[in-house]
Amino acid sequence: MSTNPYRKEISTNLFYVSFHPTSQLRQLPIAPVLTISAQYSFQIGPSELESMLLHHPDVIDAAICAVYNDSLATEVPLAYVSLVPDKANLPESRKSALLHQIGEWINGQVAGYKKIRGGVFHLQTLPKTPTGEIQRRLLPAKLQEQRKNRL
Repeated sequence: MSTNPYRKEISTNLFYVSFHPTSQLRQLPIAPVLTISAQYSFQIGPSELESMLLHHPDVIDAAICAVYNDSLATEVPLAYVSLVPDKANLPESRKSALLHQIGEWINGQVAGYKKIRGGVFHLQTLPKTPTGEIQRRLLPAKLQEQRKNRL
């Protein structure tokens, strides 16, 4: 193999294989500038965060889903909660402050990579199956993501 002209210490060029319509395999050199973006490699179980949210005194029900964050170039957790009846009827400004407080509370309870970076939002009722399982694909963030992917 030949010496890479862009980096003297590397003794081989980088190649990728492409399939040509004439049934020939070709080895083509990769561009000299490679961009590798770092991603979080942690997996977060939504049920773990949901059970922790249910310990908050103002939360009746909770659901966690993942949404893509462009600035972090990865998916981050997002929470939907149903509040106790007296807190659910608060004015929007006070409800927003309460949701922010719930977000700070849960983020103080979990490891750094499990923080709810997508935010905490209120839903009157969460979409569930007849057996009581949360239907995450019907949460508003997931529906919006599906519409975005169709375009």
